[in-house]
Amino acid sequence: MIEDFTKVLEWIEEGEGSSIEFKLLIKESEKIARTICSMANHKGGVILIGVSDDGEIEGVRHESDFRQLLLEAARACCTPPISIGIKVYEQGFLRVLGVHIEESTLKPHRTISKDGSDQVYVRVKDKSMPASKEVERQLLNDELGTQKIDRPLDSKEKGLIVYLERNEQITLSRYMHLMNLSKRRARRILVNLVKEGILRVHNASGEDLYTLS
Repeated sequence: MIEDFTKVLEWIEEGEGSSIEFKLLIKESEKIARTICSMANHKGGVILIGVSDDGEIEGVRHESDFRQLLLEAARACCTPPISIGIKVYEQGFLRVLGVHIEESTLKPHRTISKDGSDQVYVRVKDKSMPASKEVERQLLNDELGTQKIDRPLDSKEKGLIVYLERNEQITLSRYMHLMNLSKRRARRILVNLVKEGILRVHNASGEDLYTLS
C-alpha cells in the first residue's frame, strides 16, 4: 500500500529529533538496530530511508533489499525482538521508506553485535547513545522521564539545565569549568539530578556524558 507523501514532507519540515531520523540508505543491520532499539526504549518514532541528513529526498530504488535488512535488524539484532512497521511513501518517481517504531512495553531493548556483546541505546535529541547502568535500571522500572522534581533548583543547577537545552551533552570536567565548581560538588549535583530523573548519564569512551532526560 502506498502512503500519502505529504506526511514525509511534514517530517522533513519538523527535522531530525528524538522521534525522527533520516537515512539516505542503510548497509548494515547492526547499525540501524541501534536506532530501532533507542526509539523503542524512548517514545517511539520513525526512520525515513531515502532522505539525507539535510532533508534532501533522493528516494530508494529497491525497497525489498532494505526491508530484509530492517527486519533482520529488528528481529535478530535486538533483544527482545522489536516489531516494526514498514510503509512506502511515493510521489512521482520518488519512493521513501518509513520505518515505524512504537514505544516498547518490554524495555530495555539491547542491540546484539556479531561478537555477542550487547548494549542498550537511548535517544538523546537526534542521536542514539549507549545507556549507563542507571538509565538501564530506570528503563527496566519504567521510570525514565516520569520523575517530577518538587524542589527549587539552585543557580548551579539552573545554569546546567540552560546549558543542556542549548547543547547536547556535558562532562563532569566541563561542568566544573563552566560553573567554577569543585570536583566533589559538581559530581554531587550531577549524581543527584540523575537520581531525580532530570539528567541521564551515558558511558562513552570511558568518560561519563550527561544529557537531559
